Amino acid sequence: MSRFDKSPLQTAAAIGVGSRSGDFAASPPLAGELIGPEACAVDRRDLDRITTGGGAVLLASVFGNGLSYLFGIYLARSLGSSDFGLYALGLTIFNMVTMVVLFGMDSAATKYVSEHLARGDRNAAHRTLFHAVAISLSASVIAAGCMAAAAGVVAQALYRRPELATVLLVLAAGVPFAVLSATMIPGLQAFQSVRATILIRYLWEPVGKFLLVGIALYVGFGLPLVIAALVCAWIVGSMLAVWFWQRLFPISSLHSVGWDWAVVAQLTSYCLPLSLATLFGVIAPRGDILLLGYWSSAQQVGVYQAAFQTASALGLILAALDVAIAPVVGRAWAAGDAAKLRATYRLAVRLSATVAVPLFLIMLLFSSEILGMFGDEFQPGAGALVLLAIGQLANCIAGSTNTVLLMTGRSRLVMINTIVFGILLFGLTALLVPLTGIEGAAVAAAGSLVALNVTRAIQVWKLLRVSSVTMDLLKPIAAGSLVAAMILLLRRPDASGSLLLAFLGCGLYLACLITLGLPDEEKSLLGRLCPWWRSNPWA
Repeated sequence: MSRFDKSPLQTAAAIGVGSRSGDFAASPPLAGELIGPEACAVDRRDLDRITTGGGAVLLASVFGNGLSYLFGIYLARSLGSSDFGLYALGLTIFNMVTMVVLFGMDSAATKYVSEHLARGDRNAAHRTLFHAVAISLSASVIAAGCMAAAAGVVAQALYRRPELATVLLVLAAGVPFAVLSATMIPGLQAFQSVRATILIRYLWEPVGKFLLVGIALYVGFGLPLVIAALVCAWIVGSMLAVWFWQRLFPISSLHSVGWDWAVVAQLTSYCLPLSLATLFGVIAPRGDILLLGYWSSAQQVGVYQAAFQTASALGLILAALDVAIAPVVGRAWAAGDAAKLRATYRLAVRLSATVAVPLFLIMLLFSSEILGMFGDEFQPGAGALVLLAIGQLANCIAGSTNTVLLMTGRSRLVMINTIVFGILLFGLTALLVPLTGIEGAAVAAAGSLVALNVTRAIQVWKLLRVSSVTMDLLKPIAAGSLVAAMILLLRRPDASGSLLLAFLGCGLYLACLITLGLPDEEKSLLGRLCPWWRSNPWA
């Protein structure tokens, strides 16, 4: 699974950090709470877009990331924990380089394209996306050259693993293609079409890398050529992104776009705070792998990567919803519609928490069995998996706080948050990893993530008067507690029947939610995911 987490930022927004003139702070609707049901603030069209887009992306995410997870298991079992750890270390460095090069241009593309579309200016949206892609792609080519040049030094002087140099050289070739996709897909999402995300992120990339890497392993190639097969999958993904773009705006129309320095200034002024934050927000959160690679063996890195990859499945829920709500939040902000923004945020919180709770319980109660799928040598990471899952659950319950802050122009606030918590996380990791290994890395990662999300939630409340805490959040928590008690009572000491128990638990969880009563938005989502739901009178 890729570590392309958007690890953003938030705290100094009281000082007019909004990049738009007409902040909500000066607009009366923000001062009060919603009047009437929240569904009234999210109109039917936007609700359909969120449930359709979020539901489609969530289903595609289940397939794509499920396949990526199986790919990780297959790769770990094929390579062994040591080579899998080397792969994890190289991929972590690659992802850090890619995210630093992006320096927030993906968020800028979503924000400004959404605002232009809200005003009906399709040409301006096209021009903005073109400039965002051109800037990030140019930077990525330079970064790829630097990464290739530094591969030997990083591998030998820093990690004392000469074999890592070849891995980094091959990965450097994939940087421009990964950056191209990572910039274009969020921009295309602003048109409120998730087809590119589904086809590229959740269909082609997992299927393509499984297919190409599987062929490489079957033929008997070593780790460098396995990595080369992975890069080939990214190249095809970037070409698909270009194809989707030219469907919206034919290549022949590019000559009419022209280079506009005003657009460049707008994008860079938004992204500069993010670029500084990215140095902390990307490097620090990946400090766990980097410091484990320095102080521990490659085998320990491989075990921790398996635990991290498993826990990160929870974060994919919120990421899928963010894809759908970011354009809605951006348009609500551009229109000054505080009620719609507030209701959209609360909807995302409820949906992410509802889906995350049962997955968290499975990781909590069956952690050893889950990591055993990677191989017996990975089971010692069960404790780290539980700790990391706690941090990801907090992320889901806090909701789309980062997206709300970014889409309302609080990029400086996001920057400050990221810097502060990046320093905290890196410091905790450096302190705990030499003492306790992978458990220390997990404590640092989970603790910092919990603290960051609590801070973000407080900031969203203070700035926009929007809270993620509602009575509806008690329903998944109550249902989850009942399921956990049932599993603990029925679970056997030898762990036999764990898979059946997990399925029974998910069924009981859904039954409890239905009994407690689902809000209209959740019913709408279920109706789209399960057409038979609409035909049941008790639904």
